Amino acid sequence: MRFSNAYKKAERENEQRKKMEQAAKETAANIEAARKSNKNQDKRKQSEGQDAIVAELQAKYRNKDKRHKEASDGAIENIISDLKNEPYRRADGIRRSLRRTQQENMRPSILSDEMVI
Repeated sequence: MRFSNAYKKAERENEQRKKMEQAAKETAANIEAARKSNKNQDKRKQSEGQDAIVAELQAKYRNKDKRHKEASDGAIENIISDLKNEPYRRADGIRRSLRRTQQENMRPSILSDEMVI
């Protein structure tokens, strides 16, 4: 009787141990699957974020190209060539020389109390 009870008890313990090992394997497999799915989701999120950044940069680049194309229709070149042919003149018609103004600044000015009459 003791032997049969001890044998049955040992069999139950073995079955419980096998069930526990199987449950541990299943939970480990579930954890691994969850990690893989999280990695895949992270990769998707990261790639979506990168795609959004790339799309934004491409849109900015396209806008810059449009602005550049609008300005490069020859208007600036025409203005520069016109200024070379006919230089800008002031509205009051006075032509001043830069050298002349620099020389005047270098000369000492005579103050009214220094003037001899």
